[in-house]
Parts: sequence; structure tokens; C-alpha cells
Amino acid sequence: MRVLIYSDAHANRDALRAIFSHVEYDFSLFLGDIVDYGPWPAETLDLVRANSDVMVMGNHDNAVAFGVDCRCGQSNHDISVYTRETITVPSLSREDVAFLQTLKNRDSVDVDGITLNLVHGSPRNPLYEYVNAKNIDQSIFTTDMGSPLDAGYYLMGHTHEALYLQIGKYVAINPGSAGQARDNDPRPSICILDTEKNSLKFMRIDYDTRALKEALEYTVKDKAMLRKDLELFNLL
Repeated sequence: MRVLIYSDAHANRDALRAIFSHVEYDFSLFLGDIVDYGPWPAETLDLVRANSDVMVMGNHDNAVAFGVDCRCGQSNHDISVYTRETITVPSLSREDVAFLQTLKNRDSVDVDGITLNLVHGSPRNPLYEYVNAKNIDQSIFTTDMGSPLDAGYYLMGHTHEALYLQIGKYVAINPGSAGQARDNDPRPSICILDTEKNSLKFMRIDYDTRALKEALEYTVKDKAMLRKDLELFNLL
């Protein structure tokens, strides 16, 4: 079975359309952050909901769902708040917000005998902890009470950076960002886990960014915030 793993869509409708149009898969897992930063939160929510077999909540989804701070990195906090208040919240219906409130912080699914554990941040802090190649160690694979988790695959998002590492009995996978890659490449980043071939393939998907740029220029009225948002989407 080909399992699509994707994360951090951030209201980028066109990036998701490109993914679902060009990638062949049998099962789909989404690791959180449907909303904020981008211009199309409602449409992106519809796409994620229609095309994901299992999905978990991200810190931005949680912020919109419950009216709390997203607790993202300080360098992007101002543009996060700005787009949430001026684009995300006004665009979503009560039903959309109610759906976000139903999302779990963590989940797991068995695919062809392989248990895949889903969080947005880290296993020990599913909403907020950033895990990357420099700080990852076995201590993140613990429960809230500090007990070691079972061996297996742990899928994480949040950093917008692709990652594959085996740490002892744990396999950590981050597909990168489907909507807002932050590695000087605007293309969506995803990965495909092929359970029959026992392989993992990271992919970048080409798409036309012109509509995204035009929509941001129309919806983000503050010039300083617009520049920052365009930089985050690699559009400058």
C-alpha cells in the first residue's frame, strides 16, 4: 500500500490540489496545521478533510478551534496572529471551527501490519515541540508522564522540514510542509511510504504559485505583514 504522509498545509489550496492531482496513493495521513498564513483556509480545510483517512490537530488548528495562542516560533508569531485574525477566522464557518475542535492531538493507525503514530509536534508534546535533526533523541519518544513509548514509526510535522531518522527502536518521519516549505523551495514537500516495498520516498511537487501570490497581495493589507508572508511562502 502506498501511504501519503503530508503536513502543514497552511491554507494553501493550490499546493494541495497539485499534490492530490499528481501523486498516486492508497491511504492518506495528515499531520496537522490546515490553517493560518495562507489565503484559503476554508477551501484547504475541505481538501484535507476530503482527502485524508486519518488526520491530527496542529497548533494553528488548535488556536482557531479554541481561541488560544498558537505558541509558534517568535519570529513568525506576529504574522500568524495577523492572518488568523484577518483571514482564517473570518473565512471559516461555525461548522468548520466545530470540525477543527473534533481533531485529536495524537492518533495511530495500522497499515499492512505497520503501526504508524501521528502527532503534529512530538510524541511527548504533540502540539508544540519542534523536532529536528539537531535536537532529536530518545527522550521525545515518551508519554506525558515520561514513560518510554513502544517501538515503531512516529510521524511528525510542525518544523516544515523533511526528516527521516532511526533513533534506537524508533523511526521518526517528517514529510516537510505541503503548503509552506521553508527551505528556499516553494514546492510542496510530502513523502510516500510503500508498505509492500518497505520504502520511503520524499517528493517535491511542482505547482503554479501565481494565484497564491495574488491572493496574498489582495488579502494581506498590511505591507510589512505581506512581505513577511510572501517570504514564508518563498514568493519573493
